[in-house]
Amino acid sequence: MNATTGKGTHTFINFHSPLLAVMLVVLLLGMPVWSAPRAQEKEKETVQDTPSVSSNDPALNQISQVFTPQFILPELLRDQLVSLYRDQIRVTTLNDKLIVRTWPQLMPAVADMIAQLDAPAPDKKNIEIKVYLVVAATDSNQPSAYPAILRPVITQLEKTFTYQSYHLVETLFLRSQENGEARSQGRISNQYNSLTGLSQEQFLVYSLAYKRIQVQSVDGENRISLDDFQFMCNPTSNSSEYNQMNRTLWLGTNLDIAEGQFAVVGKTSAEGTPNALILILTADLVE
Repeated sequence: MNATTGKGTHTFINFHSPLLAVMLVVLLLGMPVWSAPRAQEKEKETVQDTPSVSSNDPALNQISQVFTPQFILPELLRDQLVSLYRDQIRVTTLNDKLIVRTWPQLMPAVADMIAQLDAPAPDKKNIEIKVYLVVAATDSNQPSAYPAILRPVITQLEKTFTYQSYHLVETLFLRSQENGEARSQGRISNQYNSLTGLSQEQFLVYSLAYKRIQVQSVDGENRISLDDFQFMCNPTSNSSEYNQMNRTLWLGTNLDIAEGQFAVVGKTSAEGTPNALILILTADLVE
């Protein structure tokens, strides 16, 4: 509203006017309302904006240690450790080094395991197999002929069979390291052809083999086992006609014998005679 005085025109507002009161209410409702943030909301915002870092985080408490394997490849040792401890450790390799990261209380056990795994491979034992090829004959007119070392086992054969004499035809050898295989082949002298049923123009060729040999200590005694031991003895001659008619004498078995003892592997009939071929075997550890 305007009022005129002698000094000029002045404007004044009547705050008691009903219309003005309504206008003020409308204006106030249209303005944004501001209030100070409460303490809890402010704290919540701070927690959300700052990453959580706890002193109890296991990864922060782990330690690292470097190892230098002497007898085993670091990569192989790493794979063995991961297989044993799985997610309890982290293992990396760098050149010839092995870097292990784990908790302090576990590290001593890991170090002990590394010492056990990083050990030189045991020396493989050399084993010699000696095979005595003996002919057991029914003819008593031919006296026995064999070395004295075979006397105990021949005595047992005499108690078991009715053969009249025993003759050592050949001594065969096989040698290999533990877990190895071996094979030997050759020709047997024809001086005993009359016992084996062959003519003087014929002779025996043999093949001797095993697939695997192992040594175990049982009650302080070395026991030697042979997997798939085979002996083949083939009568033959220079005549191709006879070669087509010949047959193979064959023995095959798995063996387990004590070191230094004799074992009778088996026997088979000699060619065209009542006599028999007998294999006597012994095994020894050698240098």
